[in-house]
Amino acid sequence: IVGSVSVITEQVSNKLEEHISDVASGCEFNSLVMDRTQEGSSKPFKNEHSMYGPLTKLIAYIADQVDEAAKMNGAVNVRRLIKIYEKTDHKPVGSDDNKRPDIALTFVEQQNSANNNANTDTAYKNKDYIHPEYSDMLCFIEAKTEKTKQNDAYAQAYMYTRNIYACQHNRQFVWALTICDSVLRICLFTNDKMFVSDELDISSKSGRRGFVEFVARVSFCDIYYLGYDPTIRYNPKIGKWQIDVFSNDKTEPKTLILESVLHNATRTTGRHTRCFVGLDEESKEQLLVKDAWAEQTRRPEFIEANSDYSAVEVPMAFERDEIKLLEKVDEKLGKDNTFERRYPVIKYGGVVRQNLANNLRGAMETTYTALLNIGPVVQSNVVPYRIHKRMAVTPIAESLRNLCSIDEYIVVMAEAMLTLCYIEKECGILHRDISSNNIMFTRDEDGTVRGFLNDFDCAIEVTAERKPRTNMTGTLPFMSICNLESKNVDQTILDDLESCIYHMCWFGVEGVCSLHEDYPTDNDMAHLSRWRIGTVEHIAEAKRNNMHTDDNFKFGVTNRFIGAKQCKNHGDEHGNCLYKNLGYDRLASLVCQLRKALFENDKLSRKCWGAMDPNSLSAQPSTRVAPMHVDDEFGDIFDESSDVSSSSKPTDTPNVESGAAADKGYEDPSCGPDRFANRALGKCKKIIVKDIVRIIRNERNIALENIKKQTQHKK
Repeated sequence: IVGSVSVITEQVSNKLEEHISDVASGCEFNSLVMDRTQEGSSKPFKNEHSMYGPLTKLIAYIADQVDEAAKMNGAVNVRRLIKIYEKTDHKPVGSDDNKRPDIALTFVEQQNSANNNANTDTAYKNKDYIHPEYSDMLCFIEAKTEKTKQNDAYAQAYMYTRNIYACQHNRQFVWALTICDSVLRICLFTNDKMFVSDELDISSKSGRRGFVEFVARVSFCDIYYLGYDPTIRYNPKIGKWQIDVFSNDKTEPKTLILESVLHNATRTTGRHTRCFVGLDEESKEQLLVKDAWAEQTRRPEFIEANSDYSAVEVPMAFERDEIKLLEKVDEKLGKDNTFERRYPVIKYGGVVRQNLANNLRGAMETTYTALLNIGPVVQSNVVPYRIHKRMAVTPIAESLRNLCSIDEYIVVMAEAMLTLCYIEKECGILHRDISSNNIMFTRDEDGTVRGFLNDFDCAIEVTAERKPRTNMTGTLPFMSICNLESKNVDQTILDDLESCIYHMCWFGVEGVCSLHEDYPTDNDMAHLSRWRIGTVEHIAEAKRNNMHTDDNFKFGVTNRFIGAKQCKNHGDEHGNCLYKNLGYDRLASLVCQLRKALFENDKLSRKCWGAMDPNSLSAQPSTRVAPMHVDDEFGDIFDESSDVSSSSKPTDTPNVESGAAADKGYEDPSCGPDRFANRALGKCKKIIVKDIVRIIRNERNIALENIKKQTQHKK
């Protein structure tokens, strides 16, 4: 094929030059390819729209000539024909914004192609190619009239990639073309970077030849090099999408039928996580399929493989491996019914293996081989090293937006937090990425909800070699203060529990379920948006201020919960907010207890109190309660027999002292000036965790009782 491409490139280039030089033919794209170096030559284009016609005609001419040359040679047929959507500067179908690519290209798979499957389910359908569609867009072109606007063209092209990833669930990377005046560049957008070819000046013969070669390669190359994943494909014989799921200990992939797309990649960079519902035709079991490009900190080695998938990856020590960590969790907790349906159970999972030229390569390495003919060889240290992994798990959980009440949300959050604690205690694993999407729920046949802890992509083993926090891990609104500031403090379960508190605060202001979405929270969410918008330093400072004292917390957070104040649009005749009875007051009470246990624990020394820097303290509580007895052991966090109702509140003593003299709480001998580091110390951490576990277990039981009463009342 490579030899045929070279021959066809030469033939089409010669034909193109003849067409341009033939004045009588009235070349329709002469304004685009005219020699700009001639003395007195004027600027050919007044605006971008005047470039669209000549450019689309040039591409159409080259694509048709490549097809004709292939038929004449008879050696090989093109695999696909490049097509141009008639509408230019048009909002594509599937777009969720108003951005309009200048020119969009697609292609048609040839029926005699060696590919038995297709990249899209529209590849075998008759289309009019008038309105551009993101669902089967091959690439797009961004045009500028001046060479000085090259960076603007890059920026616009970069923004279009997000919709392609969102609409094409088998797209691994995206091609784009930019043309500024006569200078054309070929761009490759990957998970982390954009790579650009050398200049192809189509006003010169050599530049036009380079562009012809690119079109020829696109017409002949394997589908993988266009950015499509051959392990996710549309099978026209059965009229369904299929996906291969690999296991590291099995030689052949398991092929599932894709029934629906739950989550598509919606960002231009990053892991490009996608989630599907897949059907195992043998067992008739529905599985959740997660597909992601996980970043690895240690580079694996790969070995040669035969076309029958007989080789497997050489294992190396990765800092993060979601599949192995989940297998460890299930090994430790799988026999305990308490944790049934509370975390993903792996059915199949491993590195995605793609059979290319009988050679098994690292996923990113193979991706970048597509650059070899348009730019420099990419060195392995240029970008974060990512491994393409895919796993099929059970059960399939639901979004929190499908919950029916605040009580159900409290149950779900309590069980997720208990699961976090138990996984850290029994498995030595920290989750590190609590977010609105990573805590979900399942519902039993009797209607009972269970908290479901999802997405262990960022999880690590705490028993591994510990390192300072040199980078942030998590989702901004829910990240702990230490994570935001990359503090040189060991990451512990306290970080995950702090993230859960932020989670409950966020939902308390925004609304837990879809039934509460019409509550006017704009002003309150604008206040809480300081946890999401701005620099990480500003976000951390906002959280420090909110969490430092009980008064700060109530003023900045819980007083903004739904139902915490009168609402003009949702009040009764007396002006009382109708959302008052939804239960957000119970959620506010819960988060206040949790904040107290974490940031102002009565059993600990004041050196463990607060969230502000000790040198900038503005407020401290004026009284202290007497220290309570502290168990040395962590204890069984699910042993409800240890709960005593009176233990939920510390008991005051007649001789309560004030100020620093009252500081009689436990103090670790290693305590220093950093209150966050002090809380992370062994016994201090155990005290905090045990208090938090007691609180959430009690609140969970109350919420379950409320749900039971509500169910009986409905009956």
